[in-house]
Amino acid sequence: MKESSRTKIELLEEISVLKKKIKKLEKSQFHYNITKNDSLESEQKYRTIFDSAPLGIFRSTPAGKFIEVNHALAKMLGYDSPEAVIKKISNIAKQIYVRSEDRQPIVDKQLQLSGITQHHNHYRRADGTEFFANLYLKTIKDEAGRPLYLEGIVEDITERKQTEEALKRSQKLLAETERVGKVGGWEFNIDNGKQTWTDEIYNIHEVDLTYNPTIEDGIKFYTPNSIPIIEQAVKQTIENNEPFDLELEIITAKGNLRHVHVIGNPDLDHHRVYGFFQDITERKQADEESRKNLQLLQMVIDHSQYLIYAKDLDERFILASLSLANFFGQRSPELLIGKTSHDFLPKEIADQHRTNDLEVIDQQSLVSCEETANTKDGLHTFLTNKFPLVDGKGKIYAVCGTSVDITERKQIEDELNKLNSYNRSLIEVSLDPLVTIDSSGRIADVNISTEQATGYSRQELIGTDFSDFFTDTEKAREGYQTVFKEGTVRDYPLEIRHRDGHTTAVLYNATVYRDKTNNIMGVFAAARDITKLKQAEAEKTALEAQNRQLQKSESLSRMAGAIAHHFNNQLGAVIGNLEMAMDELPKGASTHQTLTKAMQSAWKAADMSGLMLTYLGQTHDKREPVDISYSCRKILPLIKTTFPGNVVLETDFPLPRPIIMANAGEIQQLLTNLITNAREAIGNDKGTISLSVKAVSLIDIPTNNRFPVDWESLDKTFACLEVTDTGCGIEDKAIEQLFDPFYSTKFTGRGMGLAVVLGLVNSLKGVITVDSKQGSSSTFRLFFPVSEDALLQPQATESDRDVTISKPSAGKMKESGTVLVVEDEEILRDMAAAMLESFGFTVLKAKDGIEALEIFAKHQSEIKLVLTDLTMPRMDGWETLTALRKLQPDITVVLASGYDKAHVMEGDHPELPQAFLAKPYNLKALRNAIS
Repeated sequence: MKESSRTKIELLEEISVLKKKIKKLEKSQFHYNITKNDSLESEQKYRTIFDSAPLGIFRSTPAGKFIEVNHALAKMLGYDSPEAVIKKISNIAKQIYVRSEDRQPIVDKQLQLSGITQHHNHYRRADGTEFFANLYLKTIKDEAGRPLYLEGIVEDITERKQTEEALKRSQKLLAETERVGKVGGWEFNIDNGKQTWTDEIYNIHEVDLTYNPTIEDGIKFYTPNSIPIIEQAVKQTIENNEPFDLELEIITAKGNLRHVHVIGNPDLDHHRVYGFFQDITERKQADEESRKNLQLLQMVIDHSQYLIYAKDLDERFILASLSLANFFGQRSPELLIGKTSHDFLPKEIADQHRTNDLEVIDQQSLVSCEETANTKDGLHTFLTNKFPLVDGKGKIYAVCGTSVDITERKQIEDELNKLNSYNRSLIEVSLDPLVTIDSSGRIADVNISTEQATGYSRQELIGTDFSDFFTDTEKAREGYQTVFKEGTVRDYPLEIRHRDGHTTAVLYNATVYRDKTNNIMGVFAAARDITKLKQAEAEKTALEAQNRQLQKSESLSRMAGAIAHHFNNQLGAVIGNLEMAMDELPKGASTHQTLTKAMQSAWKAADMSGLMLTYLGQTHDKREPVDISYSCRKILPLIKTTFPGNVVLETDFPLPRPIIMANAGEIQQLLTNLITNAREAIGNDKGTISLSVKAVSLIDIPTNNRFPVDWESLDKTFACLEVTDTGCGIEDKAIEQLFDPFYSTKFTGRGMGLAVVLGLVNSLKGVITVDSKQGSSSTFRLFFPVSEDALLQPQATESDRDVTISKPSAGKMKESGTVLVVEDEEILRDMAAAMLESFGFTVLKAKDGIEALEIFAKHQSEIKLVLTDLTMPRMDGWETLTALRKLQPDITVVLASGYDKAHVMEGDHPELPQAFLAKPYNLKALRNAIS
């Protein structure tokens, strides 16, 4: 550094001398030629030094304006050429100095001096970057001693400055490191035995820095136990060129015991041993404390019920409790140190433990998990908490874990969970709404059925007042208070209000539930939906009424059928005998008129029997497509002739007119009976009877007060004949009896009109509904299946009820020969025989089919005709007919019955009669049948 400075100063002096010499020679006029050459030589030498110098050289005015600059300085200042520097820098202080105030004191001081001065300054380049430089400055004066200009050399020391600053920082950091770490460096000279210590070693030995230790002085600080160790170590290092690393004890100058860490390295090429010396007293004390703490910790963890351990990042155990060792079948924790879980557990279980450890390392936080492990007792489950162990730098170096065996608890929890799940399943599977209510009356929990019953979700219900979901909130609260007072309630009636507004009738059963101290915590309630029960009860009541009606109808049908059958039989005998008696009387006899009246009454009785058959639906007359509106219009004029003046008849028969399968006679009978019933309901008061016909669908037919009660239909469209009166109405209990035979509110002997209507409707596969209230109007609606595709054809309105010929006989029978009469009623047998004998026939009589076959077998060649009843014991008319045809296929048979022909001829029969004879019959009908 000093040599370099002298060279630069000498350079500056040489330049100055050359400049003066040049000027002096130029002023001299003597020896012109010699001086000229000498001046040129000096000028060239000066210019060579100026331009090629590696340092920056310049001349400037005292005011700070460059006069001359070399290339090195131009480059140092960040310009392309010296000319650019001279041109662009007009004020050195303001444009080059980082601190412009630094230049003026330097210039002022320099102008007063005649020698060279050195300065250290901070400069700025053209691009704004900064650098440090040494400035060597000299003032050039005139002969009078006045400053002419300044000459200077600039040396860029930026890199050296940075290096020096870094070295200073390193030295300061090293010193601070030695102080904080209590470590120092030492060197031992093998040749002279002297030691060199850094300041920290002086501090460790507690001696003054003026102390100059030798090898012997240094060793004397060691304790008696440590001296032979250090001496042997130094000796081996010198002899064997081996380093040493020792922990020893020293006694400081102040008598304090310290633990030191001594490291020695041989450098025999330079005849020395060097190394480091560190005070580790605090660490040793901490280690001892840690050792004691670890012993205490080991004792604690060994007596803990938890399995405690720590693993390094390679999964090796660095700490383990005695309980963990015993769990793995080892007698002490030391036997686990350095091993991994894979040494004691199956791979899949150990891998899971490792996965959990990696999760702790990854998350750098506590992780709780359940782990399993195998023992001789089987598979155990542990609840484990794992957390990272972090060193002073915040780096994880191990994973610590604590595990507790929860196998038994897990089993209990599983059982409880199963039980709770079972109980919850029972609650959820219950079709009844179940609710848990706290002591304040707010809902604590509900099941799915409660959600369905209220229309609210479980989340919406919990926390709300339970009474808000009932139509009668006060009654609900009263029931809740009753539970608290009495402990339970049974079948408490309430109505749940659904979210959409509809209600559900329920019976609530509730009981209190208590805590461990028997304090009431709340109420558990179950609601039994009785809406369907009520509906079922109503349906049961309706069904019972329907069954009663069906049973009654069945009973009435059996009775009506039996009466009609016996009436026809008995009336047949009466009519036949009366007719034969009248034939035997002389003309003009007084008793003839009496018998005629008796005959008229008998036929009226026979008509009543026919009405009863109609009630039974056994009027199977010929049916054709009928325009029901047209038929009603055609019949009404006849009916109106019988209307009293107080009744107004209104009709509504709009197009299109529905077509049904019936006959005009049936329509007339229906309409006549319905209007008669309506007119009698109005009585003597003024009133109106309304008639209408329309088409309706099946769903439009009411289900209440419907007759027959068991009516069902697959048809979709129906013709509706509606009759409404403004009469006295019908009480509810009387509606069920309206269509019973001979039921009437008028007087005894009436009541077949509506019964006949029901029979006709039933035979037409229709149904009747009644809508009426006592004191108000009544409406009867008759519904018949519509025949949409049927074509209208003319139809007869009257029928011959006397005789129907199924097919012509082989020839016209002469009124002679033998006739077999088969009849179970003796009086009818005798009457038929008398009639046939009056025709000239010989008659054989049988009381049933069995007897008829026996007689026929004996007189087969004589018998020309068989007249047989349909309904007989042992063998009926059809069976008798079939048996006779087997004996004689061409035998002529007339079948007689009190039922109408259509009813009798229903179904498939192997043999058919030549003629059908309706009971009761007279001589004319019998003669026609035989003919």
